[in-house]
Amino acid sequence: MEEGFWKWGLTALCLIAIIVIIIWRLWPLITFKKRAIQVPGLITNWISARKGNKTIYRPIISFKTREGELITLTSEDRCEGSPLYEKGTRVEILYDPKDAEKIKVIYPSKL
Repeated sequence: MEEGFWKWGLTALCLIAIIVIIIWRLWPLITFKKRAIQVPGLITNWISARKGNKTIYRPIISFKTREGELITLTSEDRCEGSPLYEKGTRVEILYDPKDAEKIKVIYPSKL
């Protein structure tokens, strides 16, 4: 009887630990989406860099905050080979009102 108790207890403890780790890892994303403000933005250019034998491209994004401050930054998003969108492509930006350089870019569908 005790062996079964320890087996189930250890399994439950492992599951609880996994759930806690998942919540801990996702919490910044969950809280960002709750407080983020959505505004229109624009891909103004692309920066390229070599990584091994591949060329990596990252978009330069410009947008205005609700307060009218113009923000231009290089997104953490990247693609290989060639840019996925043309310069001048309109995107939607989710930004953190406490730190406008923390963004999530919503790109147009490529259908």
